[in-house]
Amino acid sequence: MVAAVRDCLVVGYETLTDSISHIKDFPADALEPWDVEACDWACRSASRIRTVDRGALCTPSMRRAPRSQSVQHVTYPRRTVALTNRPHRPFPPPVLEWAMAKNKQLLVAGVDVGGTNIEVGLVDDQHKVHGRAKAPTPSEGPDAVLDTIAELIGSLGEDPVAVGVGIPGVVHEGEVLTVPNLGGWHEQVDLVGGLGSRLDGLPVALGNDANVGLLGEWLDGAAKGSRHVLGLWMGTGVGGGLILDGRPYTGARGAAGEIGHVVVLAGGALCSCGRRGCAEAYAGRRSMAGTAGSMVEAGRTTALFDIMEAEDKPTPTSKVWAQALDDGDELATTLFDGAIEHLGIAVGSTINLLDLDVVVVGGGLAEKLGQDLADRIGEAARPWMLRPSPELRIVVSALGDDAGVVGAASLGRAALLVD
Repeated sequence: MVAAVRDCLVVGYETLTDSISHIKDFPADALEPWDVEACDWACRSASRIRTVDRGALCTPSMRRAPRSQSVQHVTYPRRTVALTNRPHRPFPPPVLEWAMAKNKQLLVAGVDVGGTNIEVGLVDDQHKVHGRAKAPTPSEGPDAVLDTIAELIGSLGEDPVAVGVGIPGVVHEGEVLTVPNLGGWHEQVDLVGGLGSRLDGLPVALGNDANVGLLGEWLDGAAKGSRHVLGLWMGTGVGGGLILDGRPYTGARGAAGEIGHVVVLAGGALCSCGRRGCAEAYAGRRSMAGTAGSMVEAGRTTALFDIMEAEDKPTPTSKVWAQALDDGDELATTLFDGAIEHLGIAVGSTINLLDLDVVVVGGGLAEKLGQDLADRIGEAARPWMLRPSPELRIVVSALGDDAGVVGAASLGRAALLVD
């Protein structure tokens, strides 16, 4: 069962194939440099894994042990993974032993918490989604959100072995530091502990929603095989994630990639984060809807809110915006053109800073508007680019709504081994 335990170390491995190819019967050709799956427990005879020290993972360099010792190390800053036949602790954990003995798929629940909806799916170790559930995101605060997540997972019909969650906020060491786009989140929240207690102690892993969305696209979507990637997620707000040098990058405290809070106009429009001039203040659905409402009060006309009522939606959703744009609504078109213009400044500046090869545009608006949206953002960004890579691609998400679910599930699967 080559893919029994994917994503146990969520990074890229440029040289891991060389490091473990000496192990008898290990299917090294199953490993690819860009996969976060690269440290799969790919063969039941492929030794044990002992984790020494914990911390951020970086590109590995191999250090061979003396020939007299039957051990080989893959060394990282602050972490070493030793491949040896003398286990430090039981490996794989009992649930993995059971899955291999029964040749069962390890189904992990991936949870994508958005400003409008919460989506949950059961994901197998080939990143295929087997069951889905969806509910509106509660506005009463963290406890209501955790209750809804637990209920959705319970409705899927099968019991997952772990849970991964993507949430629209800054995440650090299992806690949500700030969530500007969800109502009632006013302080740090121990989401991992709170959700774990509601799910009878299942392993829970947590990440930023845009980061896990990009992770899903990197695993099995539009960014697969790429090494320098920006994920731009357009929904209630504007989120971002990064893959740098072939591995996910979240920064010192989990806040890297927040392109929605790149300032594109000093002293500009007020953003939900409390600052002025952020890209999200012009391109987030919530901000655009607020601007549209103010302009209607000032005498402008738009069908945007009529479409919203006809669709029985509490706010203008991506579907509502797509319909208004398709109908040629003047105010909606003006606001959306402004959103593209300001996102172009943010994306172009990010490309100058990081020298990217791919930008993936995802989220609800991307799903409704398709590659045309990515092309427009690319055109808006081009005047702001200094010297982009000739290989640069700006593409729409390939997984759609499943990107966040697949990426979150990969974090949950990793939690089985690194807890």
